[in-house]
Amino acid sequence: MKKTRKILLSVVALFIILIMTACKAQLVCISHIDRDGNGKCDNCGTKLEDSSSKSNVKSLTVKVKPTKLEYAVNEKLDVTGGVLLVTYNDGTEDKEVPFTDSNVKITEPGMATKGKKMVAVSYEGKTATYTIEVGDAKFEVSFDMGYDSETPIESQIIVINNKVTKPADPEREGFDFAGWYTTSAFTQAFDFEMTEIKEKTTIYAKWDNVYTVTYVVNYDGGTNLTGKTTKLKAENKSLDDREEGTVLFTGWYTDEDCTNKFNFNTDLTADMSLYAGWLNTSVTPKEKYTVTYNLNYTTENTIPSEEVIEGLTANEPVSPTRQSVSTKGHQAQDFTFLGWCTDAECKNDFDFDTPITENTTLYAKWKALYLFEAEHTNLVDDDGQPIKGMGASGGSEGNEMVDQPSTAAMGINPSNGYYVTYLFAPGIRLKWVINSDRDVDNVKLIFRISCEAKGFALTPEDVPDGETTEGGTLLSKYVISVNGVPVNYPVIEITDAQGHEDTGDKRPFSDHVLSTTVSLKKGENVIIALTANDHGMGGTMAATAPVIDCIKIEAAAELSWE
Repeated sequence: MKKTRKILLSVVALFIILIMTACKAQLVCISHIDRDGNGKCDNCGTKLEDSSSKSNVKSLTVKVKPTKLEYAVNEKLDVTGGVLLVTYNDGTEDKEVPFTDSNVKITEPGMATKGKKMVAVSYEGKTATYTIEVGDAKFEVSFDMGYDSETPIESQIIVINNKVTKPADPEREGFDFAGWYTTSAFTQAFDFEMTEIKEKTTIYAKWDNVYTVTYVVNYDGGTNLTGKTTKLKAENKSLDDREEGTVLFTGWYTDEDCTNKFNFNTDLTADMSLYAGWLNTSVTPKEKYTVTYNLNYTTENTIPSEEVIEGLTANEPVSPTRQSVSTKGHQAQDFTFLGWCTDAECKNDFDFDTPITENTTLYAKWKALYLFEAEHTNLVDDDGQPIKGMGASGGSEGNEMVDQPSTAAMGINPSNGYYVTYLFAPGIRLKWVINSDRDVDNVKLIFRISCEAKGFALTPEDVPDGETTEGGTLLSKYVISVNGVPVNYPVIEITDAQGHEDTGDKRPFSDHVLSTTVSLKKGENVIIALTANDHGMGGTMAATAPVIDCIKIEAAAELSWE
């Protein structure tokens, strides 16, 4: 009996020890705290579940927002520059934590749609937020003055596919401002009328030296003149005739004996002197004739006419320039002055070594690149009925064949913001009717196209079924004709239909030169793009065809259309 009682007392004692040990452990760490976020209690080291963890952070606020707060649709979130301010319950000193810290968790909002979005930033169990805006991409356009200017030109923030506003021409002491250029090499002028901003852009100011020109009047008792160059060109100053109109001013020469006439289209590279030429007509009178310079596209002539003595030559004026035309449907750019002609249609070039024997009008000859949009064509057939287009899952008719990129695909860059699709059936065609002011040869024809979800290889030739390019792409006949004459263009192969993450998986439009030897006639010209195959591309697409943005025509003529 005594033995049994001893055993029971031992069991009870052991039980009491266990309870007291448990209580002691509980008293050591009544409330677990995980300050460093490692998942264990800072006091006792006990592994904690999320529900039992208590953060020491009192408050979490965004002290500095990230540098980037505006985003394009589907653009990746960038938290660089963001800083959190953390305060603690236990009196620990406040601290600043960058958003890029490994213990900071960023919860990105949906970036596929436009609007204001909340970004959640979490640290040690607390969360703060800040706001971003998702919309059309915006890019900075900056102006590089080329020197340390005290009056720099402010940058502009431009929405994608919009144009930058041309600033007032800057001034610099001792230099002439010579325009804005796309690079610091100054090989291509920046076109403010036509250039749509699609990325961060820098525009560069070009400066020309200013030189002094001394005009030696070249007779006793005369007073010489001086002048400064403008864009490296000397001014063609005029002098009055002398001795009651019997000694006539003949122009400016590079030598005192007046044997080499100066060309005022010359770029100067240093100071220089010019010498006045004179002709005594007291014995043999001479007539004077007027040479008029017609810019050949406007009635406002900016080049003054010139009085030329009978039998002498005219002074070639400084070559004119011409601004791009940005009117929708009538865009023209890259105007190049090709010289002066004796007729308005510019069939006969003028030689400035030709003596003037009568009043003469000279006409400027221009070459330009014209854009004719596919969406501005008349989408009807020969009977005046809407064209019945066919796409991947059904069709569209007439103007419903015109489409525009989604917000995510703005970067595919259709030239006017729209394009024509649903051309995927045999016999579907687009027709451009274009007027030319003259007959012109050696015209360059450019096709600006892309594709839907599948690439292709277009050829103007009849090809056996199943024939492919060397790369394995099926060849499909597609006819492009000018005034009924098929254009024998090189094969157009597009193999990169996929993999364009920056543009919503849509392939950007690209230019393809069809020919450089096309001829246009004076008056109406018809250009047709015709789907001439039955190579289905999947779904209800019964033929292979491109998606068409526009055609471009480079010609030494004035082109237009309704």
